Formats: sequence, structure tokens, C-alpha cells
Amino acid sequence: AQEGRYTWGRAHRITVVLPWYRPCQMERTSRWEALEDGAWTNGAPEGRWLDIPFAQSLAALLSAPAPQPPGKGPALAFDSRPLEPLWRPPVTLFFVELHEEAPVRSAVAGSTVSVRMERFVPFFLSKFGDQKSYPGRAQLFVLFP
Repeated sequence: AQEGRYTWGRAHRITVVLPWYRPCQMERTSRWEALEDGAWTNGAPEGRWLDIPFAQSLAALLSAPAPQPPGKGPALAFDSRPLEPLWRPPVTLFFVELHEEAPVRSAVAGSTVSVRMERFVPFFLSKFGDQKSYPGRAQLFVLFP
């Protein structure tokens, strides 16, 4: 690799799907504190433990510029893209059910990464609401795993 005697293979496009993996804590920092009974609370403004906005951090990491190839770089490429300047495939981050989109979009600002966000829960909730047997918001709870 140091001498540049290898051929470079690249994906045409990269899409990273990020499902709803941390409900309610994906986009904002919270402070947590352990109570005397062993339970945890995020109601203490002076809490000693921080729950960081993971979606923002992950988006920033995934949109960071790629490192240069090792050594002198590849001698050939399997595709028709140039080696100089080194072409990188377009990257899309696809968030499913992200609730606060603006902070995540700002985390990738200035990069070449595009962000796509889709919400499916409202569709399913509207299907429940359209049924004649729908008991109302106070009587129906829907949990999405």
C-alpha cells in the first residue's frame, strides 16, 4: 500500500439508514442524576451525567471528510472516476422518525453529505384515527418498537 501498488474500488453511492434508535434523546442534551433509591432522573438541571445528542454527533462523524488512502494512493481505479483529485462517492444519511431535524441538518452543514428524513408514525396513527372503533386519544396508546 505504501508504494501505491493496488487498485482502488469504490461504491457508486452510499446511503446510511438511521432508524429511530433513541426516542426523545436523539437531538438534545439532557442532564441525568442518580436518586438515592437507585432510579435515574433527567429532571435535575444540575445533573452530573450528560446524555449527548447522539444523532447530531453521528451525523457529524458520518459527514466528516474521508482520510486519504494509505501510502502513495492507488495505482488504478476499477471505475472510471479520477484518482487525482480523488473522487469520493456521494453519501446520504437517511433518518427515520427524527423529531428535531434542524439541529441534525446543521451538524452536516458545509459537508458534501445530503440528509433525507422521513416520518412513518403519523401515517399509521391516521389509520387508527380513521377507524370507526377508534376510542379517542385518551383511550388508545400505540407503541412503536
